[in-house]
Amino acid sequence: MHDRFKLTYFEECEDRIIEAEEGLSRMQEGDTSSDTINQVFRAIHSIKGGAGAFAFDQIVNFSHQFETALDFVREERLEPDRNLCDLFLRANDIVASMIEMEKAGEQIEQDYGSEIRIELEKIVQNITGAAPKETSQTHAESQNENTGEQTWAISFRPHENILKTGNEPLFIIQALQDLGELTLSAEVDNLPSLSTLTPENCYIGWKIILKTSAPEDEIREVFDFVDDLCELNIEAQNVPLGNEPERRAPTEPEQVLKKIKRKEDRDAVENAVIGKSSIRVDLERIDQLVNLVGEMVIAQSMLQEQVRWLPAEAGGKVTEGVENLTRHMRDLQESVMAVRAQQIKSVFTRMPRIIREVSNAC
Repeated sequence: MHDRFKLTYFEECEDRIIEAEEGLSRMQEGDTSSDTINQVFRAIHSIKGGAGAFAFDQIVNFSHQFETALDFVREERLEPDRNLCDLFLRANDIVASMIEMEKAGEQIEQDYGSEIRIELEKIVQNITGAAPKETSQTHAESQNENTGEQTWAISFRPHENILKTGNEPLFIIQALQDLGELTLSAEVDNLPSLSTLTPENCYIGWKIILKTSAPEDEIREVFDFVDDLCELNIEAQNVPLGNEPERRAPTEPEQVLKKIKRKEDRDAVENAVIGKSSIRVDLERIDQLVNLVGEMVIAQSMLQEQVRWLPAEAGGKVTEGVENLTRHMRDLQESVMAVRAQQIKSVFTRMPRIIREVSNAC
């Protein structure tokens, strides 16, 4: 069962890598719209979240730096010029290679992709002023080494319709886990009986204890996408002596701008979910369906040939029925063959990038 989930994750990663490369290629050509940037960010964020579920630490650590730099682009704190987009494309290649290694069961070296990772860390350091982390450390470990850790009590109760908006509460919990030491318990008091349960609804909430050195603003950023899709309460349990941060209340314009940004991000997620209504089916089942339709077409052709020998007065209605059957069988065959067709979009997506890299090398 666990292997089946891993296989599904690897298949999803293939799509996410392609989405990220498409978005980065458009950014490289000058398309810096929020939709394009959000597409790349969501792809890397999804890969990181799934990697955390399967304890692929190397992918999580590298993707975290990549995701942080992308988040600065989303916040317009970082200009996505051509050089930065080139770096992001190379980082995307590293993530893709790591996924292939995990899929093949190969060991990923600790310093794999370290050159790109260091460049990403420098970008983050230039904006935040924080010292870069060691490559071999996980994000949570490096957080715990800092002084001034604080314990936060978080009550997170998603609304029932949160899953329908394309948001996954477990990914949010995984993002919190990246910030530090996490303890949580589920609240199931709203869970209905099995006969009235709707699979698309979320009935579970969580009480979370988070020990971290991250500031409150960084914790709240984890919930940006679901700000008005849940009941959220975050309270500090203890403040280290002498380290209590001085906070100022955000001005009204700042609050309005933050809500607008959250709504834009959430709308982008919802549009992406609505626009991609597809399911995954084993190729073996598709092949079986194609073969069965082929047999039906042969049987229909034989029936049509036999009807031709019937007398005109006896075969009128039968001939009309066979003609209708022939027309429907043709439509069915075309539809099934379209299902079996494989997308070649990913092949041509890489061509502009290959041409640019070759031209730069010449």
